[in-house]
Amino acid sequence: MVKSVYIETSIPSSYYDIRTDPQSIARKNWTHTWWQNEKADYEMVTGVGVIQELQEGNHPKKAEKLSLVSSLKTLPISQEIV
Repeated sequence: MVKSVYIETSIPSSYYDIRTDPQSIARKNWTHTWWQNEKADYEMVTGVGVIQELQEGNHPKKAEKLSLVSSLKTLPISQEIV
């Protein structure tokens, strides 16, 4: 059975981070490495709330962040979550 990984907003934000401090660069590199080497081993899912959060506001690399999660299975918001 393939395990699922829930991709929340911090993953695309880290993947496309533009900050230049060492911690941000390291986090960006780790995210890229995981995405390239480990992603295929999991069913990647995200949620409607993640998509909505990424669509809001004006932030760097917004389109790229949305594109990164666009092909993922999107879980609906259930009544229990509301």
